[in-house]
Amino acid sequence: MPPTGINEADHVFVIQLTDSHLFADPQARLLGLDTHASLQAVIDEVLGNHPDMQLVLATGDITQDGSEAGYRHFLEAVGRLPAPCYWIPGNHDDAQLMETLGRPAGLWSDWVDAGQWRIVMLDSSVAGSVAGHFGDAQFERLEAALSSAGDRHVLLCLHHHPVPIGSDWMEPLGLRDAQRLMERLDGTA
Repeated sequence: MPPTGINEADHVFVIQLTDSHLFADPQARLLGLDTHASLQAVIDEVLGNHPDMQLVLATGDITQDGSEAGYRHFLEAVGRLPAPCYWIPGNHDDAQLMETLGRPAGLWSDWVDAGQWRIVMLDSSVAGSVAGHFGDAQFERLEAALSSAGDRHVLLCLHHHPVPIGSDWMEPLGLRDAQRLMERLDGTA
């Protein structure tokens, strides 16, 4: 179901949150960074500078430890925002747990229609792997979203980059079946 109040807009104000890397223990640190405090600071910044947001997209690595408590910390933090939030998993997340927690909370959706946009939420996470992969199920989701989008513009959200980004250490973490994705988007698949 599209978020209330943005069904007919010709533009949509979207906030993207990514890589919050929360832990079950809100005092835990990642490489010396207090990830819980960092997310709170980002939320404060968004509230202070962009109160007119219409949609929040959380694009993976919500937690560092894949814990239910970590996801609940995130839900509490984004609950401060005045816009609906949707999430997808990254390589540090537990996709099954995110779906279990996210469906009843309204955060898990195959796609979101907002104004003249269809925002497709794709899961590129692979349990036990830092690299991403769609596989047939995600390509079926993409096909269903594209075939029913009508005249809407389409935005794809995924955690793993599908194109080279010019970073030697990040390239191995990208989407492994990116060629198949690009062929589909180019209309050659």
